[in-house]
Amino acid sequence: MLNRAPSQSTLARPSAALARRFNADAYLFGVWILLAVFTPAIGFVGVRGFAVLVGVCGLLCLPLARPRTAELGGLILVLLLVEWAVISAFWSPAPVPHSLKALGRFTGLHLAQQGLFCGGLIVTARTLTPATAGKALAWLGGGVMLLACVLLFESLTDAMLFRAGQSVLGEKPTTVAHWALRNVAQGGYVLAMLFWPVALALEAAGRRRLLAAFVVLCLADFILLHIAALIVALMASAAVFALVLWRRRAAALACGGLAMLLILATPWIMLGWAEGGLFQSLRVRLPPSWAARVDIWSFTSMQMTQKPLFGWGLDASRMFKGHIPLHPHDGPLQLWFELGLPGAVLGALLWGFVFWRFAEAAPARPRVAAAGCAVAAACLAIGAFSFGLWQEWWICLTALAFAACVVLGVRLYGPPEDAHA
Repeated sequence: MLNRAPSQSTLARPSAALARRFNADAYLFGVWILLAVFTPAIGFVGVRGFAVLVGVCGLLCLPLARPRTAELGGLILVLLLVEWAVISAFWSPAPVPHSLKALGRFTGLHLAQQGLFCGGLIVTARTLTPATAGKALAWLGGGVMLLACVLLFESLTDAMLFRAGQSVLGEKPTTVAHWALRNVAQGGYVLAMLFWPVALALEAAGRRRLLAAFVVLCLADFILLHIAALIVALMASAAVFALVLWRRRAAALACGGLAMLLILATPWIMLGWAEGGLFQSLRVRLPPSWAARVDIWSFTSMQMTQKPLFGWGLDASRMFKGHIPLHPHDGPLQLWFELGLPGAVLGALLWGFVFWRFAEAAPARPRVAAAGCAVAAACLAIGAFSFGLWQEWWICLTALAFAACVVLGVRLYGPPEDAHA
């Protein structure tokens, strides 16, 4: 009995498991090729397409998503934030959907979908094999490099390709080069968010010349596109990257604490500046776009004080036309203004969770922890000046950047062995 040969079914189990593993790995690699191929196209034609691209890819990943215990904390925080946002819609001046068509445009429904699909993409990213992770990053890096080259060409030619494409498609061409370039410049945010995972992937592959070219291209694009938020995001993320790479876990935790503090305190600091006259004294010295932001921040922060506990409600920013153009151009301010104290606390906890996850990974996986914290810093820096808090494409692009950091971790250090990796 002790020397009995293994049964046929016993011998088949490893091979069947290996086949399932291979198929899942190949399937996810196909999803990442889809992301890599469409990222430069969407980054050039229209960044709003990231809501569709990441949403579809996240949906494709959902059947393979197996969240770990440590990841459930983040999913619960997202669920609570979305739930509170939906509840707040009942006292918001924005109309509550009363038809199926209106429900399809409801921000609360979109937030729930994004939490589900983006979560699926991020959770499954760690299940790739190291070899497949390297190939996925190579594809993604190639797409981002292509986008950087196109943006440089467009910035030097006043968006020649973009305006020619409008003519080919039969659309009314943007005759003023400045406005065409503003449309193209949105692709710079894609470069800013994917800069660190792509740069570290190139370094890990030994492509030093390509890495140098990529860095130079991104710097040139950020300068020539004339978007201050991109320069601020790059500087903030570089400082955070260096700090976390140096001090690892302690630095990541410190950055998380600072992020939470900024989310909770920034709107009230703005209120003090508005009431103290600092905003008004600065306004006359600022360019028109920044002067407009100062007006928006002053008005929104003062309105925030009328309902600080529960907020004005989801999408209330859209109802103050003439004072707030769709959103306040500051993430923490919009969070406080629309969702009040509970929303601000949940938002701060969610960002604290993100930094905590990278802090736990920092001792064993320092480079991916530094890249992840740098991506978070870039997102927070850009969100402090640009875009609405609930814009789908921006949330999805952020999720793609974090998923790329997870893939980078598998590429550099292999599959995670514990829940915190």
